[in-house]
Amino acid sequence: MAFLPGFRSKLDSLSVFCVLALCLIGAATVRSACATSLDGPLSDERWHALAGVSYVQRADYRLNPEHPPLVKLWVGALLAEARLPPFPALEGKDGERSYIETAYFQHNDRHALHARMRLAMLAFHALAMLALSLSLRRLVGAPLALATTGLLLLDPTVAAHMPVVLTDLPLAIGAAIAASWALIAFRSWRALDLCIAGLTLGAALACKHSALPLLLFVAGLGVGLAAWERPGARQVVVRLACVAGVLLAAYGVLWSSYGFRFAEAPAGITEPTFNRPYADKLEDLHSPAQRALLQVAHDYALLPRAYLWGLADTLRAGLDGRQFEISVFARFFFGETPWYFFPVQLLIKPALGWLGLVAVGAWLLARAWLLARRRVPERVPETWRAPVLGMLCWGAFYMLVLARGNSGYAGVRHALPVFPVLALVAAIALVELRASARGLQWISGALLLWACFAVLPQRRPWEYYNELAGGPSEAWRSFSDDGLEPGLRVHELLTYYDANVRGRGQQAYDFYLVPGHEQEAYDLRWHRVEDDALDDDLVSGVVFLNTRYLLQRPYYDFDAFRDAEPVARMGNLLVLRGTFRLSWLPALRRRYLKDEAVQAGDYARAEQLLAEIVHSHPYDYESAFDLANLLLRRGAYERAIAAYTHARKHSPERALNARLSRQIEVLRSDASSALPLTSPWDD
Repeated sequence: MAFLPGFRSKLDSLSVFCVLALCLIGAATVRSACATSLDGPLSDERWHALAGVSYVQRADYRLNPEHPPLVKLWVGALLAEARLPPFPALEGKDGERSYIETAYFQHNDRHALHARMRLAMLAFHALAMLALSLSLRRLVGAPLALATTGLLLLDPTVAAHMPVVLTDLPLAIGAAIAASWALIAFRSWRALDLCIAGLTLGAALACKHSALPLLLFVAGLGVGLAAWERPGARQVVVRLACVAGVLLAAYGVLWSSYGFRFAEAPAGITEPTFNRPYADKLEDLHSPAQRALLQVAHDYALLPRAYLWGLADTLRAGLDGRQFEISVFARFFFGETPWYFFPVQLLIKPALGWLGLVAVGAWLLARAWLLARRRVPERVPETWRAPVLGMLCWGAFYMLVLARGNSGYAGVRHALPVFPVLALVAAIALVELRASARGLQWISGALLLWACFAVLPQRRPWEYYNELAGGPSEAWRSFSDDGLEPGLRVHELLTYYDANVRGRGQQAYDFYLVPGHEQEAYDLRWHRVEDDALDDDLVSGVVFLNTRYLLQRPYYDFDAFRDAEPVARMGNLLVLRGTFRLSWLPALRRRYLKDEAVQAGDYARAEQLLAEIVHSHPYDYESAFDLANLLLRRGAYERAIAAYTHARKHSPERALNARLSRQIEVLRSDASSALPLTSPWDD
C-alpha cells in the first residue's frame, strides 16, 4: 500500500534503508533455511562445491569448467578443510563426476559439507540481495527498491535457491545489479558510476556463461545512450570511450576470477587436462561460426581456456540442445524447447497474487506513459519511467535469448534473471497507490496477502506451482522439467526405506534415480531390473518413483505405475507396492547388456542386442541410432541406412531428424566418407 509521507522521508536516510533491507533479507534467509531444511543436496551442488575447493586449494580450474568460478570460489573458500584425493585421468564428464562424488562421500563428512555449503550460499545470496537493494535505491529511490527486494524474496523459487550451490540465482541477482548500474552510469557518465558498472558486469560474467546476453545488452545500452539527446561529436566519442572502459573493466574482473591465467592447471600439469580435450569439445558444436570464434579466442588467449571450454559446453547444451525430455501442459518435447516454454514457466511458478501485482504495476506504468504523451500529470514519477523501462528491456532481451535457445530441461531456474525485473514492476503496485486510487489500494493489498498466504507456508518451495498448473500436488500431470523434482527428496526416501524395507526381505526398485555414489553412501540395496531374466516383464516389490516419469510417453511408458495407488507420497516421490507389468523391460534390459558389451569391446554382441531391441520395441529410436553407428563402423552401409531411416521415422526430435537426413544422404552418395554420428545422448 502507499507509504506514509513521514515514513517516506525517513527512507531517504541510508542507515534507515539499510536496517529495513537487512530486516527483510534476514527474515527471508531464515524462512529459506527453514523451508529447505529437508532438501538433500543436488548432484550439481557437489560438483560445484568441490570444484571450488580445487580452485582455492590448488589454483586448479580443471574440474567443472562448465561454469565460471565466482560462486565456486566463494563456496570453496568456506570449505577450506575439505579433502580431495589426487587427480586421476579424467575421462569424460562421467569420470570427472565419479571423482567428485567419491571425494564427497568417501573422503569427507558429507553432512558437515552440505551444512557448510548451505550456510555459504545463504550468506552469498543475502549479501547479493543487499547489493541489489542498494543499487535499486540509487536507480529508482528507496521505497521502490525496498518493495522490490521484499517481493523478490517472497517468491518461492528464489527462496528455494537461496541455500543451493547453483549459479542461476547468483546470475539473476548479479545481472539485475549490473543492469541497474549500467542504467545509472550511462545517464550520469560519472567516473565512479562507470567503475561500479564495469565491476558488477564482470562479477555477473564470472557467475555463469549465460551472462553473455547481459554483456550485449550493456554494450548496446551504452552505445544508444551515448548519442541520446544529440550531444556534440566530441562528447559522443568520450562517452563511447567510457562504454569501452566499462566493458574492459568487466573483462578484467572475469580474468581475475581465473587468477589472470590462461591455463586451467598450475605449471607442470601436462595436457590434456579437461575431462575431454578442448578440440573435441569444439567439434560438438553444430555452428561452424561458433567453432571458429572459440578457436580464435583460444589461439590468441583472449579468454581463460577453462572459460572457453565451459562456453563451448554451454553453447552446445543451451543452444544446440542436449538430449532431454520435458512436457508443457502434458505435451512432450524431446531434445527441443518450444519458444513459449519459459513464458509459461513465468505464469505457473510464481504465486498468482504475485503475478497479479505485476499486472497492476504494468498497467500503472502503461497508463503513465500514455498520459505523459498527452501531457497529463500522472502519479507514477517520471524519474522511475526511464529506469524501469531500461530494466524491462533487459528482461525482454533475456527472454528473447531464452526463446531462441534450447535449455528447457532446467525449468524455471534458467529464467530467474527475469524475476528481479518482474518484482520491480510489481513493486510499483505497492508504492505508488495514493488515496485517490483507493480501489487499487484494496486490490493490491489483497493480492499481496494472497501471495503471502500461498507461498509462506510452503515446506518445499522448490516444488511450488500456482493454481494454473494445478498446485504443488498436481503439477506433475502437466510438467516434467527440473522445476518439478530434481532429486531433493532423498532423505525422506532413506527414512522410509529404513523403516519399511531394510531387513524385511523385500525387493525394492529405484525409479527415483538416486545417483550411484549416493546409493552406496546410504547403503540403499536396490533390486536391479537388469538382474532378472532377459525376457521378464514384471516388477514385483516396493517401487520408489518420481512423478516426473508418470506422464504418458511415446515409448518406455510407465503405464502400470500411473494407474497404481501409492502406499506413501512425499511430494513428488511416490512409493508403490505390488506386481507391475512393463512390456518394454526386455528391451531396456538389452540396453544395459549392450553397454556392457561395448565396454568389453564385443561389438558383435552389442549389434545383436540392438537389433533385437529395434525389432521388439521399434519406438526406441536411440537404439536404432546406436545400431546404425555400429553398422557404419564395420562397413554395412545398406543396413546402416536402414537403421538411420528407422531412427528418423520414430524420432520426435526435429534437430536430430535433420542430422539423420544429412547422414543418409552422405551414405547414399559417398558411403566411404561417412563417419558415425556423435550421440546426442552423451552429456
